[in-house]
Amino acid sequence: MVGGAFGGGTLLLSGAGAGLRLTPRLGLDVELAHLTGERDADVGWPGDGWLAFFGSEYPVGYPPVERDRSVTTFLTKFTLEFPVAGGRLFPFVTGGGGVGRVREPVESLSPGPLGSLFPDLAIGAGGTEAAGANLTGWRSGSVGRQATWAPWAPDVAESGLALAVGGGLDVRLWRGLAVGAEVRWLRVLLSRGDFDTAQVVSRVSYRF
Repeated sequence: MVGGAFGGGTLLLSGAGAGLRLTPRLGLDVELAHLTGERDADVGWPGDGWLAFFGSEYPVGYPPVERDRSVTTFLTKFTLEFPVAGGRLFPFVTGGGGVGRVREPVESLSPGPLGSLFPDLAIGAGGTEAAGANLTGWRSGSVGRQATWAPWAPDVAESGLALAVGGGLDVRLWRGLAVGAEVRWLRVLLSRGDFDTAQVVSRVSYRF
């Protein structure tokens, strides 16, 4: 299988599977798939919260950052086929569950330590008076160095229950060889918020 997944960003999907026919139309499948890609870019931190004392006249923020993610799923599914046109077309519906592991940056990004934002702000050494002086100097433009941002975006990985449902169509080309397409929905249940994608997959299969 090769395809794309869409949900909070675009991901590339690849995978493989195998199945066993339980009846002429019903099968039990196992599938291993991997999704990788980039989330929608973070809109940047607007400067509110604990740095709001700068006021609207001096907004503070950082540019959007790339936020890569990857998802690996192992699913067990039931597939029901409806062969038509003399066994050349195989419409099917499928659904099941398994386990998924999602790796991505945490949802909320924080700016780096205050010292990395304002190199001349020596709170630890100079106390509040020196800090206030430097803040005043920064606002008036007397501090020569620009502030640098160091977003904290550690990758976190979590596993959870994965659920999938979908359907598609296979077209037999020669003997058991077939090509097809499938549309499906995947959800991985996580403690920090469920991961959902809609997937469009092209597939090559062989029926023994």
